[in-house]
Amino acid sequence: MMIMNSLILFALAAAFPQDSVDGRYEGVMRMPMIDQTVVLDIDHGPKGEARGSIILPGLNVKGAPAAKVTVADGKVHWEFPDVLGGLVIESTLTNSGLDGEFKQGGNSATFHLERTGAAQVDLPPTPTPVSDDLVGTWKGEYTIGYLRHFTLVLKNEGGVAVADLTIEGKKVTKVPVDRIRDVGGYLTIQSAPFGMTIEGPHKKGVDEFKLTISYAGFDVPFMVHREKGGK
Repeated sequence: MMIMNSLILFALAAAFPQDSVDGRYEGVMRMPMIDQTVVLDIDHGPKGEARGSIILPGLNVKGAPAAKVTVADGKVHWEFPDVLGGLVIESTLTNSGLDGEFKQGGNSATFHLERTGAAQVDLPPTPTPVSDDLVGTWKGEYTIGYLRHFTLVLKNEGGVAVADLTIEGKKVTKVPVDRIRDVGGYLTIQSAPFGMTIEGPHKKGVDEFKLTISYAGFDVPFMVHREKGGK
């Protein structure tokens, strides 16, 4: 039994050498009124640059890439300017994972994350144009708490898609869009500052299709239709 335990410990040490920070780290951040599951991934690119991403399932943050990651003397500094209005993480490598502190909007919370496996870093996808069939103005309605009117204007500029997104409920909100991809008949629109994703399949020549908006822990499907004269 002692030999078997030694072999297991040796295998774990080989898989996760203590002088390497690369890996996936998972745990729970203790916050007032709520415990938030956290997944951090970090690896190094072909030029040795540190890369990272974060998953916050309860806040609909799905693999948001870090704008900056620095590693020095066992400490890791992460910056996510497009997550929750700006998130900074200071962390220290330990024998079992990462200890550190989240800082966001003047608030902070400490955490311990266990190293659970190899890194699965989400890198920023290459932006694409949208198909000609999607260029124009699309409108729809959905309910999260109350009825909201959705207006999306899509166009291509400089070989990539740009969008103007407005959601009107109790007030009119211009939603910043920082990522648009239209690949294989599947549209994905993301607003990192809002933690919002809008996505769905579409077919050529249609004037109506289904989207799903993921926001604040909700996933709500709804239909959008092309505004007449909006192309």
